[in-house]
Amino acid sequence: MSIKKRILIVDDDRELCQEMAEILQDEGYLVDATYEGLKGKTLAETNRYDLLMLDIKIPGITGLEILRFLRQEGIRSRIMIVTGSLKINKLLKKEDDPADEEISTLKLADGLVSKPFNPEVIISKIKELIG
Repeated sequence: MSIKKRILIVDDDRELCQEMAEILQDEGYLVDATYEGLKGKTLAETNRYDLLMLDIKIPGITGLEILRFLRQEGIRSRIMIVTGSLKINKLLKKEDDPADEEISTLKLADGLVSKPFNPEVIISKIKELIG
């Protein structure tokens, strides 16, 4: 019997969190979800997750602040940014600006997915990152 991979979803869209949690659980993952940044940061610090799915705009602390903090602390969880931010679209299209701190931070992530998305795309990306 294989050990189930753990995923943390941090997104202020409650409906999206619940839907993604159900889809990922059906795929065999153990899933925690929170709607606020500080709780997500605490969960990521105190638990071992194989993958974190972070939105950028979340209450309390942004997904980018969580990403930066976790990388500075040496936390090795894979991190996927899932957002509707226009910056991610620019980054995905390779419109790079090295002076842009937000884009520099986004590059610390292991994966980037733009909202809205197809659940199959997310599942495929997750399987690429953690199996």
